Amino acid sequence: VKKPPNRRDSAEIGDHPRRATPDRQAEVDRAIALGAEHRGDFDEYGIVWTTLADPEGNLFDIAADA
Repeated sequence: VKKPPNRRDSAEIGDHPRRATPDRQAEVDRAIALGAEHRGDFDEYGIVWTTLADPEGNLFDIAADA
């Protein structure tokens, strides 16, 4: 089955898709070292997160409580 153009797939990694990491910056640095590209940092609704893209362009977030 062919996917429609401009559709982004999403994946939930870990046992809970909304769980914040205690050391967000260390996880961001690790993801970048593994080939991710930094797309932006955000701070809203009591959550701080970084959006990254894997080498294929799939977006993912790493979050921490503000």
